[in-house]
Amino acid sequence: MQDSKLGQRIAQRYAEALIALGTQDQLLDRFDADILLIETALKDQPDLQGFLASPLIKREIKKAVLIKAFASSLHPLTTNFLGLLVDRRRIVALEQICQTFRRILRELRKVVLVDVVSAVPLSSEQIEQLKTRLT
Repeated sequence: MQDSKLGQRIAQRYAEALIALGTQDQLLDRFDADILLIETALKDQPDLQGFLASPLIKREIKKAVLIKAFASSLHPLTTNFLGLLVDRRRIVALEQICQTFRRILRELRKVVLVDVVSAVPLSSEQIEQLKTRLT
């Protein structure tokens, strides 16, 4: 589902909804931190994505695991958002939703990601100069 056009539309729709909620409640920075935490967990625990995507596991169990894993770390609205994804059977797109959320947020903030390639390691001073120029 991740690479399909339907998956992209689903991710776009849910990411935009979370952006709208964050904008309305002035929680974009908090949601950004929450999404980064979720993305990190998905990368660090590859079995988590498989668990969430499994149609054999009941929704209540998925919600309980998500709450146990994240409730103390995430804003309650982010936790509710994850529950909504489970209820709507969209949790399988969680990774793509996270990526889309961060892309949209960068666009809103007019932030561009750059990769610096250097033949030799840069000194701390050079890194700071580069950051200043790019900013």
